[in-house]
Amino acid sequence: MACQITITSVNVYGSSGQPVDSVEVKGSATDCTGVVVTINCGGTARTQSVAVDSSGLWQAVFSDTSGTNCVCDDPNVALRVTATCKADPDCPPATRTLSPIPCESGTDCCPTVSIEVTEGGCDAQGRRNVTFKVTTTPATGAGCPDTVFAQLDFGDGMLGAGFVVPPNSVWIETHPYVPGSYTAKVRILAPLGCPDIPVKVGPLVECPPGCPDEDDIWVAVDDCDAEGRRIVSVNVLLPGSGSTTVSVDWQDGTPPDSNLPIQGGVLWTGWHHYLPPGPYKVTVSVAGCPPITKPVGPLEPCTVPPPPDPCKPWWHPKCWPWCLILGILLALLIAAYIESIAVGVFADIIAQLPQWILLVLGGAITAEALAGLVGGFLGVAILAYAMLCGPCYLWKVLLAGVVLALATIALFAIVGVPLPGLVPALWVAAAFILASMIAHSKCKE
Repeated sequence: MACQITITSVNVYGSSGQPVDSVEVKGSATDCTGVVVTINCGGTARTQSVAVDSSGLWQAVFSDTSGTNCVCDDPNVALRVTATCKADPDCPPATRTLSPIPCESGTDCCPTVSIEVTEGGCDAQGRRNVTFKVTTTPATGAGCPDTVFAQLDFGDGMLGAGFVVPPNSVWIETHPYVPGSYTAKVRILAPLGCPDIPVKVGPLVECPPGCPDEDDIWVAVDDCDAEGRRIVSVNVLLPGSGSTTVSVDWQDGTPPDSNLPIQGGVLWTGWHHYLPPGPYKVTVSVAGCPPITKPVGPLEPCTVPPPPDPCKPWWHPKCWPWCLILGILLALLIAAYIESIAVGVFADIIAQLPQWILLVLGGAITAEALAGLVGGFLGVAILAYAMLCGPCYLWKVLLAGVVLALATIALFAIVGVPLPGLVPALWVAAAFILASMIAHSKCKE
């Protein structure tokens, strides 16, 4: 027998002058196991693929007619229904056109529905389980169908499995929710034209977050710090939305980070500095969950740039070693003062001073008085140097001055060279020795 498709009835539900609520199409088929049904009112077409039962009958229910432009009893709108055999493109299609579109309310045959909502425990993803108990009683009026087709809409974008009454006069279904408040509803798919039955869900108690798996924890390697250590981050994203604690053992000899707060659904990041190259391991432990260990490294070695030279250009006065320079000058002054006392230079100086200087100094001054005056100024210089550069440099400078004076006096006594000709040559040579000694001292400036 050749393939044949027939449309036996088209029932449209809605209110006159208003958009169509739903469309029910029934028919029969010969030598065809599946039928594709399409409704079109000039807007968005709606299509369903339905099976043909053992009696050769099929039924399609269009409960979502938004955007189709189908309007009840509007003389300018026509409803065209097309049915084709899914597996046989050569099978002639069946069509039916309604213009205007006759609608019926269908509410006299709506079933009685009651809903019970029970809040349960949490799943592994930190979602709250909610159980719905739907009790459905079909209408018993004349012409009302004995069968009800219904489906739960959970109000979070998810739909239930759908059920038929009878036999499912009491339908129980459980759905996991992210904690919050929702409006669920029972949608009556048939008989057509029946309103949805809403029910409030929540506010639901927040669940502790679920345990992480291997993919919820990952390690990232970043740049180096100023000490040549590699910066490593551990990232944890827990399922769910509640709060708990996390501990991280970096396993490099440093103390672990313990009992840190973490929120489900929010990325948590911990930072640590590892000395390359490793490798290392890091263990993440979420409260109440088995620990997870991740490898770290081997790490790329770090190149620490040298610190910038603060003394550029070199000739700038702020970069000069003032304690070294002043120390050399002070050592030479100490040596010259000691020599002057030892060989009687102060007496020769007084004999060569002009008379007006002597008048300023009090008319007459002895070599001892001049030596004391110069010694006083030298003492002030020593005290000022001690305050500027510290006692560590000072004792080296004093020692260098005394040694230089004694060496000069001894050499003069041995070789008999006149003092004025010998001292400059000795002091120039000694300046290099003093500079080296003071510069290599371990004093803290």
